[in-house]
Amino acid sequence: MVLELSLEEVLKGGTKTLSFERAEPGPDGRLRKARKTMKVNLPAGVTDGSRIRLKGQGSGGGDLFLLIRIAPHPRFTVEGYNISTTLKVSPWEAALGASLPVDTPFGSVTMKLPGGTQAGRKLRLKGKGLPRRKGALPGDLLVRVEIVIPEKLTDRERELLEALARESRFNPRV
Repeated sequence: MVLELSLEEVLKGGTKTLSFERAEPGPDGRLRKARKTMKVNLPAGVTDGSRIRLKGQGSGGGDLFLLIRIAPHPRFTVEGYNISTTLKVSPWEAALGASLPVDTPFGSVTMKLPGGTQAGRKLRLKGKGLPRRKGALPGDLLVRVEIVIPEKLTDRERELLEALARESRFNPRV
């Protein structure tokens, strides 16, 4: 049986109420469908593809195995115990470096973006991923840098960029 959880449920852990149908012997000994509702403990360290065994809860008193699936999240992607996100930065932040706020599943943190950061570079925030079992260190948050160019420029911005284009010896095609 597949149990789909949100990223927040996986991070929080605790219990989840699960309702399903299973075959149980009726008074005449023949199997019939019965609705079962139970609380399932979500241990720390579950991730996409983890299995949870519920002893004696399956059809005919056998074991029930739950396959954990993590539902898609609008801002984060789960890769094992690591979580990935994208950070949009301006060209001048990428070139000069900056301290920028980054959203994590646990709230916002400030990250130092080194000067000269290229588009697509991945930066790592240690310990900001999914928790692991038995006290192992949690996964990381991987932040992929996306450089965003302004669609419209003010007259002053255009003037400054034109001056930079005249002065700079940088050629990205070499």
